Amino acid sequence: MSADLSPSTGEYYDSDPYTEQDHDMLEYQILWREDPSQPPVADRRAADLMLRQGLLDTAALMDGPWEATCGHWIDDSGTPDVWGLRRIDVLRATRRLATKVRAHRFVRTADSLAAADHIPALVEVETGELPEEAAP
Repeated sequence: MSADLSPSTGEYYDSDPYTEQDHDMLEYQILWREDPSQPPVADRRAADLMLRQGLLDTAALMDGPWEATCGHWIDDSGTPDVWGLRRIDVLRATRRLATKVRAHRFVRTADSLAAADHIPALVEVETGELPEEAAP
């Protein structure tokens, strides 16, 4: 899960989709719990590292309406995705490129929903020169 915050709320752009889940595969997506009866918490450490290194989640940066990128898929036997709706497909921009990001959107069409279990994401970037990089 992304660790980026929504500029408008100051809270995580992605809410924790795992808090109400309980299945065997969950342990690979959450923080370790000594007591498995405690509620699961999404592991955002990798995303936090990317954020601290200047790789920004463009959806959070644009603060647009939240959309799931996966979880809509129903398999051939009619079983829905065990993980539910969530946004795990994240496009990132460096701090320098972030100044040129103008839009972030998802391609949610009948064809894209039927074609894959993940929704394509697009970022629109202003063309032209990037601002000067700050000295280290």
